[in-house]
Amino acid sequence: MSKWITAAAFAQRELAKPISPNVSKCTVKASFATELSGSAFRLVFAEDYGKKRAEYISAVVEVEDEKIQLTVNGKKDFVVEAGKEVRSDKVELPLKAGQEITLLLAMGKKRSLSETTLAQSHSAKGDYTMEGYEALPYKSPLPDMPFSERLCGLKALEVEMEENVPSASVAVIGDSITEMGFWIAPLRQAVREQQPELAVLNLGVGGNRLLRDTKAPIMRGANAFGKAALKRLDWDVLALSGVKAVIVALGINDIAQPGGHPMFSPPKSETVDAEELKAGFRELIERCHAKGLKVIGATITPFGGFPTYNENTAKVRNEINEWIRSSGEFDMLADLAAAFEGEALPEKMHVGDHLHLNPGGGQLAARQIDVSKILNLIQ
Repeated sequence: MSKWITAAAFAQRELAKPISPNVSKCTVKASFATELSGSAFRLVFAEDYGKKRAEYISAVVEVEDEKIQLTVNGKKDFVVEAGKEVRSDKVELPLKAGQEITLLLAMGKKRSLSETTLAQSHSAKGDYTMEGYEALPYKSPLPDMPFSERLCGLKALEVEMEENVPSASVAVIGDSITEMGFWIAPLRQAVREQQPELAVLNLGVGGNRLLRDTKAPIMRGANAFGKAALKRLDWDVLALSGVKAVIVALGINDIAQPGGHPMFSPPKSETVDAEELKAGFRELIERCHAKGLKVIGATITPFGGFPTYNENTAKVRNEINEWIRSSGEFDMLADLAAAFEGEALPEKMHVGDHLHLNPGGGQLAARQIDVSKILNLIQ
C-alpha cells in the first residue's frame, strides 16, 4: 500500500492586476524544493481565487536535467475551473528530500487569477516548455520589496511513498513574516537533522490577517493579501494530505495593519481588541482539532518603531502573547517573541521597517522552537 504526502505547498492569493505582470500566453519558469522523498510525484494546480477558468497549454518539470512533460488525464493541455483544483498524472520518478524541481508552465489566453509565492520566477512570451530559453526576469513592479516573485496556479507537490514510512508534514499558516521564510528556513534545517521525513510547509501570505480579508486600495478590491486565515484554513491547510500539525503565526496584521499606509491598509475602524483575536484563535484551534491536527501557537514578534505602534497596539500584542503562553489552549508553544527583549526588534534583526525579521532575526526566532517537542506531538 502507498500514500500521498504533501512535500511542498504554496498559499495562493488573488492576482492583483494593478501590480502583477500579465502572463497570458507566457511561459513562467520557477524552481522549488521537495521537503520529502518519494517514489513518484504529482503537482496540484488550483484556482482558489479565480473567477473564471485558467487555461494551461503545457507544464514541464525539470529534475536533474531530465525534462518531463506533465499530463492531466493523459493530455498535456488542461484547464482549472474557478474555485477548483486539478492534479497531474503520476510521474514515476523518485525524488529525494531537498531536491530542486524546476517548473516550466505555459499559460493560455485565460491566465490564472490565483498567484503563488515562489523564489526564482521568470517569464517569457510564448510556449517554451520543451525548449531551452533565457527567461526574462519576472519582477514585482514594487521596487525593493522583500518578497519572492510570483507564479500563477501552482498549489502543491505531493510525493508517493509506502504506507509504513513514518512521514508527515507540519503546515505554518502565517503572514509576511512567515512568507519571507527567514525563520522557516532554519526551522526546516533543524527538523531535517532530527527527522528527515517531516516536511515544514510555508503557507504564509504577506499582509494576511486572522479575522478579516484585506482589500487594500492599491489592489483595487483584490484579495492580494489572501482571504482571512479563518477562511483560507480549509483549502490552504486542512485539505492538504499528510499534515499532522499546524503552526499558527498570525495576529500582527490584525493589530498593526488598520490605520496604516492608506494605499495598503484597512481603515482604523477595523482595529481589533485582544478578546476578538482570542475568539478567532479558538475557532482555528477547534477546526484543526476536529480534523485531528495538533496546533502550535507562535507568539507575535515586537514591532516598536513601526508606524502603527502605539500604547493600544502594544497592549493588545502583549495580552495575546501572554494568553498564547499561559492559556493552555494550544497543544504546544513556539515562543518566537522570546528571542527579543522589549517592544522593538534590535536594529540588526529586521529588514529596516521594525516589523519584518531579517535572516539574523529569523535564526534567533527559530531557535525558540523545540523540534523534539514537535516530533513527540505528532507521533
